[in-house]
Amino acid sequence: MAKEIISCEMSFIPIASQNYIEDVENVLKVISQSGLEFQTNSFSTILTGTKEEILALIGEIIEKMYDNSKFTIVVKLSNICGCNR
Repeated sequence: MAKEIISCEMSFIPIASQNYIEDVENVLKVISQSGLEFQTNSFSTILTGTKEEILALIGEIIEKMYDNSKFTIVVKLSNICGCNR
């Protein structure tokens, strides 16, 4: 059975931060080191991978940023958009 690929649009929004630019750069570093296919734009990052990979990445971002910043993460998941199905 082929891997089931999903796409994810994610926005990391620092709410109370000493340095919000550094927080966003740290999140982008975690994403770039994940090995997942991704594209960034002004408001969000689009990720493509398996459900397990994407959910693990979101968990990793929460773990790494939890003590550094107060934040909101907005996530949209799709099994049709950008998934080559």
